[in-house]
Amino acid sequence: MSENEKLRAIKAIDYDKYVDVTSLEKLAAYGIKYLEDNNITTTWTNLVIATYYLFPRKFAISEDFLDFPNAERLNRTLMHLVPPKGRNYAIGSTKVDYKLTPLGKEIANEVEKIICGEAKVIGRKQEVISKAKNTSMKYYLDIIESKEYKQFLNDGNVIIDYLWSIYKVIPFTQKDKIIKSLKSAKIYSDDNHDNKCSMFIELLLGFIEK
Repeated sequence: MSENEKLRAIKAIDYDKYVDVTSLEKLAAYGIKYLEDNNITTTWTNLVIATYYLFPRKFAISEDFLDFPNAERLNRTLMHLVPPKGRNYAIGSTKVDYKLTPLGKEIANEVEKIICGEAKVIGRKQEVISKAKNTSMKYYLDIIESKEYKQFLNDGNVIIDYLWSIYKVIPFTQKDKIIKSLKSAKIYSDDNHDNKCSMFIELLLGFIEK
């Protein structure tokens, strides 16, 4: 079987098996392991395809269009895998095949155990946690995919009007809802060590919590 045939034969993993893996980078690390285990070269293209095929609910454009990958999210996730700006899960790039670091191998094995049901969250209500994590991730993605956040990355400036445009509300309305959304997004951002996004959220909260 050729590599193309192997890639096309990848089956999506049941969402319930990986819903609690909130880090997209951890899923991508598992994607590298999957390719290696199946003797598929770990090129950027193959990893993008495999990661989306394995975890469509995390890497699709939206719940309504699961058959279309979110290329920007996939690319950003792979960029976050490697140092110095990303995690130390792998080395590689669009020109060099990806290889897991020792830490990345541990992370990939951890994800595999979760998928296989060998590792579970203990002492908490799973359905409540899953819902909370999904909500935090959604609010986080709403922010980092906004044009306002991208502008912040370019110039480092934040203005109060970003609040109303990101959440599409009339200025100075729905403050409680916005604060709740921002704080939820910050939980996800902090858990994933996205310091720039956390800073952006803190600056926005500074405007609205005054």
